[in-house]
Amino acid sequence: NQNAAQMNRYHFNEAFWDDMKIKTPLFFTEYYSEKGKTFELRLVGKIKQQISADPTLHPEYPSSRGLVEFIRQATQVALGRNSRTIAENRMFGVQTPGFNAAVRLGAELLKHWYDVSAAWCGPVYLSVPCDGSLASIFQAAGIPDIRQYYYWDDEQRGVCLEKLLADLERAPERSVVVLSASAHYPTGADLSQNQWAVITQLIMVNDMYISALYQRLKLFLSHK
Repeated sequence: NQNAAQMNRYHFNEAFWDDMKIKTPLFFTEYYSEKGKTFELRLVGKIKQQISADPTLHPEYPSSRGLVEFIRQATQVALGRNSRTIAENRMFGVQTPGFNAAVRLGAELLKHWYDVSAAWCGPVYLSVPCDGSLASIFQAAGIPDIRQYYYWDDEQRGVCLEKLLADLERAPERSVVVLSASAHYPTGADLSQNQWAVITQLIMVNDMYISALYQRLKLFLSHK
């Protein structure tokens, strides 16, 4: 539940914090300087300068789906340029103003399945630990059945694949498993390519669905 996720989050923070003043906590997603300003990546600053110096660019309102070219390229990053799904035009993308909005949109899609299709009745599985807002977003969309799967292991100081697989083995068919494609929050521990292969194979055999969080991209994927 949400309280458990919050407890795991703060436990993770406390486990690696002490009184040494030379350390800087990098636990939360926004980092501020001594002047209270956020840090801007050099690449972001460079792109801003290029945009402001380009006389051919004119600010326009995007379509209701977002920036078409951004969606196209983001889809290629997520699925690969040679994806069969893209070639067969079976992929639909929407740009949202931030991570939480993307998760909520995906949750609403699941709720639509839940209400109109008797074929989908499975729960949503979140990692332990995970972003504390995820469970509440799914629940706000009308999906109360939120469960957990093992992810971070304190002793191994990394992902415990054996316990993760054991939890997913017990998941009912057509469950939705939320996985982090990169920059897992709050641990920073990402799955290796071999671990991805094992997990996706299990999901395919057990007829489940993947919800992939890729930094600020949100994708609901089916193996079908």
